[in-house]
Amino acid sequence: MLHILLLILKWIGIVLAVFLLLVLLLINLGLFVPVRYRADASCQNDIETLEAEFELSWMWKLFFLTACWKKGKADMKIRIGWKYLFSEEKEGKSEEKIEVPEEKEENDLQKEKEEQKFLKEQKESLPPEKTNRSLLENNVQEQAEKRECRQEKTEFGIDKEEEEKESFTADRRKAGGRKKKPLWDRLKEKISEWIESCKSFWRKILAIGRNLRGKKEQIESFLTDASHRRAFCSLKREVRRFLGHVSPKDVKIVGKIGLEDPYMTGQALAVLGMLFPFLGENTVIVPDFENKVLEGSVHIEGKIHNFRMLAILWRLIKDRDVRKIIIDIKKLKW
Repeated sequence: MLHILLLILKWIGIVLAVFLLLVLLLINLGLFVPVRYRADASCQNDIETLEAEFELSWMWKLFFLTACWKKGKADMKIRIGWKYLFSEEKEGKSEEKIEVPEEKEENDLQKEKEEQKFLKEQKESLPPEKTNRSLLENNVQEQAEKRECRQEKTEFGIDKEEEEKESFTADRRKAGGRKKKPLWDRLKEKISEWIESCKSFWRKILAIGRNLRGKKEQIESFLTDASHRRAFCSLKREVRRFLGHVSPKDVKIVGKIGLEDPYMTGQALAVLGMLFPFLGENTVIVPDFENKVLEGSVHIEGKIHNFRMLAILWRLIKDRDVRKIIIDIKKLKW
């Protein structure tokens, strides 16, 4: 009896050990397998030829996300294991739509077969004289029914064609009234909308600043507090670490840019020159001061380790000054 109990405990221990090992394996995979990202973009002298693609993968593409922009259309796919979250649903819907008319055709064929069988049985049951008369009468009735069906179909078809023509003319009028703008103009509109939203956000911040003028002493005491200063320093340090870790390790930019006006081209090059220390050595940009040109390709690749993100988060949580400043911010009345 004792031997059986020991054997059961042994197997329970083995199962628990295997379970713990699997848990540890999954934790290690989650912590030490990096999240990889890649971005590619290219343009050939026209914004309408712009093509861009972004990929995000984890655990050897077990979790995979892609987003692309090609020929003025955006597309996104998310895959977990072997299952796509969005694409299969669309395929399933299209298959359902295709299967419906096939079922209708099968039902119509079955009905026609049943009607033919019923007519044959009636013909066999009737005597020969009546069958001839009945056949003549049936032919006359069938011809009359066919004529009526044709008239109904023609009337229905005419009505349908008239409705389609009216809808087509209405759509055409709308399209004539609302012509599609080119992609460059639409981008300009979006940029202007974004600038307006930034301006409204800035106005809100200025309004908050005006409201806080009366609380000048409270804000000065908040900013000059020693613990708050230490918290700001630790936050600054951790943000630098985060940006250094998330920044791409492989950057390749090759392009040719020109804005017709030499002054504007020089300003664009000055802005890009400020970014050269961050972009790396594999960046080649050729200016064209006479023509309007936008050509080139961009390749960015990098990875993010989860354990480093957790280490940054743990250091911030562990810091007393950071915890204190969060509590003090919640207590402030804006």
